[in-house]
Amino acid sequence: MVLGPQKDWPSPWATLRALGTHLCPNCGEDAISIPRVAQLHRALAAVIVAKRAPLMSQERRFLRDFIGWTEEDLAQRMGISPEAVEGWERGDEEPGPLAERLLRMLAATRLPGGGLADEVLVHISDNAVPLEVKMQASEDGWNEAA
Repeated sequence: MVLGPQKDWPSPWATLRALGTHLCPNCGEDAISIPRVAQLHRALAAVIVAKRAPLMSQERRFLRDFIGWTEEDLAQRMGISPEAVEGWERGDEEPGPLAERLLRMLAATRLPGGGLADEVLVHISDNAVPLEVKMQASEDGWNEAA
């Protein structure tokens, strides 16, 4: 099964493959089953952190949620106002390049292996574009699909 773009996903172009469905015992409707959600979130965070373009608003929110912080928590640690973080996540404001790199690095420290290679940060361009990623569930876990 392929599940297309949904509201509040890390990107407007996220696609999940190999999802199962099950019949809801209460309402009788088919429901989508997403296996190993925490592992999926780690895999998506890794792809978003390594994205070469600036982050979109929903990707910033996803990374903050992945870190496990509220807007206030992130603002306090970055030395900015919670309203600035809220504006970044609504898409009303853009963070500066240093703030965005800090958010990526904070998320990267929560990934298995402790982070991303420093050279990934060098390749971030100035033009924001949505991330298009296809994730495939397998017995080994979640990976980018071809």
